[in-house]
Amino acid sequence: MYLYPEQKLQNGRYTVDRELGRGRFAITYLATHSNGDRWVIKILDPALLQSLGPTERDRLKTMFLNEGIALARCSGKSPYIVRINPPFEENGIACLPLEYMGNTTLADRPERILPEKVALEYIRQVGEALAIVHGKKLVHRDIRPGNIFLVPRQDHTEAVLTDFGLVMDFDAELTQTRTQAQIKGFSPIELFVSTGQRVGPYTDVYSLAATLYEMLTGKVPVDAFTRKVKQGDLVTPQVHNPEISGKVAKAIMAGMALEPEQRPQTLAAWLKLLGGGEAGFNRDPNSHPKPSVNWEKWGVIWAAVAVIVTLMLWMGDKLMPEPDRSQPNPTEQQQP
Repeated sequence: MYLYPEQKLQNGRYTVDRELGRGRFAITYLATHSNGDRWVIKILDPALLQSLGPTERDRLKTMFLNEGIALARCSGKSPYIVRINPPFEENGIACLPLEYMGNTTLADRPERILPEKVALEYIRQVGEALAIVHGKKLVHRDIRPGNIFLVPRQDHTEAVLTDFGLVMDFDAELTQTRTQAQIKGFSPIELFVSTGQRVGPYTDVYSLAATLYEMLTGKVPVDAFTRKVKQGDLVTPQVHNPEISGKVAKAIMAGMALEPEQRPQTLAAWLKLLGGGEAGFNRDPNSHPKPSVNWEKWGVIWAAVAVIVTLMLWMGDKLMPEPDRSQPNPTEQQQP
């Protein structure tokens, strides 16, 4: 079952406007919230689900739910991560409400070769988003221009990271070749092989470096599989754009090292290679303002701790043997 224009969802909270697009697995619809805000409602393609066997259907539904869980864990922590509202079910259809980001991504930008200062600012913003993702022990695995929206905010444009459908835990091993996850030019080699390969922050480092390569040159870099199997060389971005600074070019090449262990292992380490300057890389992307203390929450916690301690003391008294009343109590002898 599909959604249709003017359909009311979640007891009228959302009204479907129109279909936005279709991907390999999902269909997205533009919808209006009851408060007037515009949202995207994402569902799994019903035709695709019907074409799958029970096992594959369940696996795809699980991936869809995992996307919602991953987004929920990261949403609201940074202005550079797409927001999500609680998922819901409508007539048997699982619906994932996402903040509407417009229709312009880095892949659709009119200016194919961006000035270095602008490109680095977008990278800093995506880096802040990824710091949240990695802080949750997650890896995005699908960083590329098409998954980074350019959103007008006040008098400037900001980069917002979306599409967490391929997120997985740090320690998850790839057990099969995931061809659908291989976006040529932006996926590192560990996403092309089938056994024994782990992903980590260095996986997203490769994809973010490749995205910066594309922003500064207008060229998609040679894909990792070609480099590995056919011994294809990665041309330094300065060949395509001599105006790229040496420091940035060196950082891109380091981030796109073919083997995972040869790359900077953390996002902060790679951003440090890009240097400071006007783009704002001198601040640690993992450092965020600490929230004020929620004293009400801590009051509840400490009250619970007090109850537990009281119960433990009471149980200890019950389990301890009765003292020998025939002998004087030393403690009582010390009382004045």
